[in-house]
Amino acid sequence: MVTMEEKILPSPERARDVNVEWEAVEATVQTALPNDYKEFIQRYGTGKIDDFLWVLSPATNNSHLKLAQRKDAILRALREHRESLAGLGRKLPFAIFPEPGGLLPWGFTDNGDVCYWRTGSDPNTWRVVVNDGRGSMWEEFAGTMTEFLTALLSRRHVSEILTNDEFPSDLISFRPV
Repeated sequence: MVTMEEKILPSPERARDVNVEWEAVEATVQTALPNDYKEFIQRYGTGKIDDFLWVLSPATNNSHLKLAQRKDAILRALREHRESLAGLGRKLPFAIFPEPGGLLPWGFTDNGDVCYWRTGSDPNTWRVVVNDGRGSMWEEFAGTMTEFLTALLSRRHVSEILTNDEFPSDLISFRPV
């Protein structure tokens, strides 16, 4: 299993919200979750990467960051977007969770971009899909969440949606909330 490299994203001295009952979380979210995500949450807690990218967490009381609550809001908006596209004779390029292979959000940016898992039978092989805040651009990364973050933050992967002059910065950090 691949986890975040400490030299790329040092974990906070004390992660917050790390007491997670994963079975209860997975029952609420209605799917098993990737092990690398669970390890990320255990190591980092709830917070923001490089003052730009928020990772949804199951163990926070903040409804804007809580995995189950934010998931529902993001997927509701994505379904509305799909209906709007259908009215224009266009299709959303991905299914929406809980549909087979459907997108399930794990993070978002200050710009409104959303990071998803493209779900499948084995959560540990789910790929990452990123959608820009305006909804028209999509990118798929052939790797897990932590593989994506490692590649993005080390600049081995350049995202047309997320990478800009300020992200990732030269002094990448994780700010717990």
